[in-house]
Amino acid sequence: MASSLMATPTSFYLQRAQELRPIQHREVQDHESKLFLSYYKAGIRYLKGGVKSGLSSVSDIKFKKKLLQVKGKRNVRVREVPCKCASLTKNDVFILDCGQEIWVWIGPNSNRMEKLKGTLAAKAIRDDRDGKAKIYVVEQNWESDKKFFEALGSKDKEIKAGDPDDRHNENERGPESQCCLYRCSFDDNLKIQVEEVAQRPLSKGMLNSNCCYVLDSGIGGVWVWTGKKCSIDFKKFVWKNTEEFLDYRGYPDWTPMTRVTDGGESPLFKQYFEIWQDDTDQKGLGDVSTVNQVAEQSDDNLDGADLHKMTRPATSEDYMPDDGSGEIKIYRIEGNDLEEIPKELHGIFFGGDCYIVAYMYKDESGKDKYIIYFWQGQRATTEDKAASALQTITLDDHLGGQALQIRVVMNKEPKHFLKLFHGRLVVFQIGQSKGFRSMKDHAAYNPTAMLFEIRGNEQDLTRALQVEDRAASLNSNSVFMLDTKDKTYVWVGKNANDSEKEMAQLCCEFIGEKEPEVIVEGEESFRFWDAIGGQEEYYKGPPIKDSNYIPPRLFHCSISSGKFTVEEIFDFQQQDLDEDDVMILDAYTEVFVWIGQNSAEVEKLGAYKTAIEYIESDPSGRTKDNTMIVVVRQGCEPPFFTGHFHGWDAEIWSKGLTWEQLVAQVGEENAGVSLVEEEVEKYFKPYSYKELLRSPPPEGVDPTCKEQYLSEEEFLEVFGMARADYEKMPKWKQINLKKSTKLF
Repeated sequence: MASSLMATPTSFYLQRAQELRPIQHREVQDHESKLFLSYYKAGIRYLKGGVKSGLSSVSDIKFKKKLLQVKGKRNVRVREVPCKCASLTKNDVFILDCGQEIWVWIGPNSNRMEKLKGTLAAKAIRDDRDGKAKIYVVEQNWESDKKFFEALGSKDKEIKAGDPDDRHNENERGPESQCCLYRCSFDDNLKIQVEEVAQRPLSKGMLNSNCCYVLDSGIGGVWVWTGKKCSIDFKKFVWKNTEEFLDYRGYPDWTPMTRVTDGGESPLFKQYFEIWQDDTDQKGLGDVSTVNQVAEQSDDNLDGADLHKMTRPATSEDYMPDDGSGEIKIYRIEGNDLEEIPKELHGIFFGGDCYIVAYMYKDESGKDKYIIYFWQGQRATTEDKAASALQTITLDDHLGGQALQIRVVMNKEPKHFLKLFHGRLVVFQIGQSKGFRSMKDHAAYNPTAMLFEIRGNEQDLTRALQVEDRAASLNSNSVFMLDTKDKTYVWVGKNANDSEKEMAQLCCEFIGEKEPEVIVEGEESFRFWDAIGGQEEYYKGPPIKDSNYIPPRLFHCSISSGKFTVEEIFDFQQQDLDEDDVMILDAYTEVFVWIGQNSAEVEKLGAYKTAIEYIESDPSGRTKDNTMIVVVRQGCEPPFFTGHFHGWDAEIWSKGLTWEQLVAQVGEENAGVSLVEEEVEKYFKPYSYKELLRSPPPEGVDPTCKEQYLSEEEFLEVFGMARADYEKMPKWKQINLKKSTKLF
């Protein structure tokens, strides 16, 4: 309690001293917002601390045996629970910390992310003890490992199932349909007075810089807007008394509270206003960088038509403070240190590394401004990613805390970041730059050939990304540079734009260092096909530059919160495909339903129905009859799917096999691609009693209601009554009947 009291006034004085407009959030343990949790990619760990005239360090607490629960799917938390067997649940991962021995107990129903984060958390605990503790993983014998339960000190006859993941999802909702704006002021007795201004629809004109306001969006959160002309004492007083407003409204004490300043409003705040005209909307981000860009639909009765209403949130994509002509320094993360990259190698990045790009420029008044980008490779280690964030903070401290910090994920570089390299950004898919001194060194990475895809619509915003050196990587919408020991080729796709063609010439000077042979798609020589490993099927989709071209959209379908939700992913890449869930890719001429290998049956069926409803409700006139809906399974992605992902990496799931090789290996009927109608039929197809007794049941069968798949005749034979009579029975009688027929 004391620490929470200290936090609020301190944040006010920090804000005042720095003369900034930061957004201030109040977070409550167990109910943290998505934004807060997004900063802790390795999961969040709770430890017991104390307050004695201030905050005491966790390290000051005398060590004792602890049991930590690792829970969550996307937002993983690690919290201490009572150290006894009764705390264990089948749905989660637990860490038993015995000092010199650390046990990772993996519940049989825990998800992949919990297993990963639990192991990483155990490793972090071990590293805190100078690596002297030993880690033991208990998975196969989760119910009977004698040494683990002896270390725990107890063993119950049965271990409970536990709660579903991410159950605290109330604070992850979007804007509520009912939203109310209140004005705050002092009455004659200097007591705060709250007056209702309006309900939705709201407009920016309702906000007065001489006042403070409370925006009540229901359980989704309470916002405090402070006018720039209000005194610091009044602002502080309003913020301090917002918790009383929660009590007055009857909201739980963990309801999210966020403070925004006049002129420094976040996109999340602006979304509650029907009318918000602000000249600075796309000119800056304040001092907070944006996180994953998603728009979410979450409803028990979600309709595919709702997906057409989703709008793109404000992002850092168009943030352009200058023309990129300022001073730049680049550092590579080397353990816990920084290694400066020489200027001649600026613009060369490796997917196995993390980098810090420090940029200084002058604003319109001539004042020095700083941006620190920390770029994280797709195959970089967790340790390097964490170190890049920490080194960014350290560097910002040296600059007096004046820098804007922006995290950049490989293949999702924002426009201003690309602008810094003036069309000379080259990303190697794999490997590390340690020991790399010039582009001639690339023979050490691939002694035969290297293939780079060049993509972008403006010369200064174009980049080259290394892809697998084979014909299956080609794409009619791009230009590719194939660099071999003897010769350099530039392959020009029929739909490539002029900027990509110009960038190809730069790449040849920068990478190949040889005069290239330019080849137009459809006019390839035998020598070219031989250099790239032979002809293969590749993506030949519609031209992006066509005026009728409609960009693809990606939707993420999940049941992790307990109900079926769909959220749109913007600026998507291959790493956005979640193998625990189902994705819908709308490529306009066809719609794909991508099935992650660990997805649940209910997610598959929900995605199939959503895709059909989405097409049938399309205002452009698409229907199920004129638009094909294709089901694609993870690791079996054909070229007409992978072509929509810049720099697709076949090694991640399909072990480097192309679509043609996969078909040849398993047969076309088993190659993981089908029509959605065929998949939906599996969920409504009748099965015989004998088939339903199998373990596991046939694909598409819901194991909780197997009896629904029996024909009317066989239902009568198995249960001795008609289906209608069975459905009239109390639930407990239905369960007893299912047990007696072995269908429970």
